[in-house]
Amino acid sequence: FQKYKIVRNKANAAIRRVKKKQMERKCDTFKTNKKAFYKFMRSKQKLTNGNLYLINQNGVLGGIPKDAAEELSRFFRSVYIEENAEEIPDFSLDADKPDDIESIVITKQDVFGVLSTLKEDKSHGPDGLHPIILKRLAKEWTQPFTVLFQKSMESGRLPKEWKRANVSPVYKKGCKTEAGNYRPVALTSIPCKLMEAVIKKTIVHHIEDKNLFTPNQHSFTRHKSCLTNLLEA
Repeated sequence: FQKYKIVRNKANAAIRRVKKKQMERKCDTFKTNKKAFYKFMRSKQKLTNGNLYLINQNGVLGGIPKDAAEELSRFFRSVYIEENAEEIPDFSLDADKPDDIESIVITKQDVFGVLSTLKEDKSHGPDGLHPIILKRLAKEWTQPFTVLFQKSMESGRLPKEWKRANVSPVYKKGCKTEAGNYRPVALTSIPCKLMEAVIKKTIVHHIEDKNLFTPNQHSFTRHKSCLTNLLEA
């Protein structure tokens, strides 16, 4: 038994040393990755039942997940603003304006650029394609995504999976039984976001190249932000 205690103590000491080194590495990560810090803190919390108890429009408190989802969906739809199609400006091309973009050509270089700069800690959308797989196999994904993005641009259509989203309610403040105290967070398809990034890069590059940005423009411009807008105001 004495020999067992000596070996046990050595093993416990070795485990403590390893855990201490792991915690030190995590602390170094926390300095630059806030998301990892909050994820670690949540893992240490004692969580209760995850079911939401919400008061529906009839004033009844319910705890069935389906009823809570329907009540949240009803509230989120009620605050959604649907734009009037008649008030959308006409963006048809004018042959007399040389600054118009006639077409957007998506290249392999653009697609590889957005794939290789993906953040691996982001969550995937309904299609299940995780950023880790897309980034680490960026070379293999470049060709099929380039073809897919270009075909989508030419046809003006998107795959159905790209139009779906996993919506989760995040508590803000106030009474937890009221749907109005939650905000929706939507996880959409990563490939669709990549295509949006390529299109945005092309448009912004064109605007900067043609010097079409007004000096008062702050959003979608490099070296400017909401902070610079507030400082000038």
